[in-house]
Amino acid sequence: MKGRSLAILLAILLVVGVGGYLLVRYQVIQKNLNLGLDLQGGVHVVLEAVDTPEAPVQPDSIDRVKAVIENRVNQTGLKEPIIQKEGTRRLIVELPGVKNTQEAIDMIGKTAQLTFVTADGRVVLKGEDLQDAQALLRPNINEPYVALSFNEEGRKKFSQITTELVRKYPNPDDPNRVISIVLDEDVLTSPYVKEPITTGDAEISGGFESLEEANQVAILLRSGALPVKLEKVAVQSVGPTLGVDSLEKSTRAGIVGVAAILIFMIAFYRLPGILANVSLFVYMFLVLGILAALNATLTLPGIAGFLLSIGMAVDANIIIF
Repeated sequence: MKGRSLAILLAILLVVGVGGYLLVRYQVIQKNLNLGLDLQGGVHVVLEAVDTPEAPVQPDSIDRVKAVIENRVNQTGLKEPIIQKEGTRRLIVELPGVKNTQEAIDMIGKTAQLTFVTADGRVVLKGEDLQDAQALLRPNINEPYVALSFNEEGRKKFSQITTELVRKYPNPDDPNRVISIVLDEDVLTSPYVKEPITTGDAEISGGFESLEEANQVAILLRSGALPVKLEKVAVQSVGPTLGVDSLEKSTRAGIVGVAAILIFMIAFYRLPGILANVSLFVYMFLVLGILAALNATLTLPGIAGFLLSIGMAVDANIIIF
């Protein structure tokens, strides 16, 4: 019986050792655990909805703003952003891993009102007529542009106005043939209408320095316009250096604390202490493995909670013995 128990113990030690080696060797936990704002740096922004004559703040305005901003942020591919309401008019946005603070603020806070305006000032199409917007790269000259496609109503409007301009102004170089594409009062491009466009497709080109810049505009157009105006109440940029320093200090503290626990358990309980240490490693790998499988976000309070749970696991072992 004693030999069988020893064999089981050795088997458990082998499984734990091999499992731990594989997790560390292939960085399974590191690759699947996301780091929070306090560990990897990023941007913390507080936005407040304000009344304007055109768009007064309604009871559901902040919920609609939250939905639009969530859509914008999710389309950028950022992992684990935090977007939450504060009261009836404020929104807290935390974007871990973002380095360019101003770019992030411009992206989440831009109104994104899209209009197509003729040379005589007529607004012939709006953002609600848009179906999709995609950033693409022209293969021959590497020119970034945004390809637009309209819904059924927008397609009809675009076909009518382009046909009207071509018929009314026969000269292809007539400045009256221009349709300006305007985003929040900024003219993105003013192309000439060469022929009637009945397919419901258009493009924004000539004003983008990179594909990333074109993609930012495409995201704004796809996610829709904000229902109300937003003002920045607070902006805080957490540098990655601070986050790395916090993570390193927390890791060192955790290693020292766990090592002290292991030594104490072996010195005071001998063989039962060794068994308790093995179960402790199993517990740690299970918890970290589950967090990694869920793609959870790790923060400083989270690390503190994990270390506290290790202490509670040790207490449980002591009570058992």
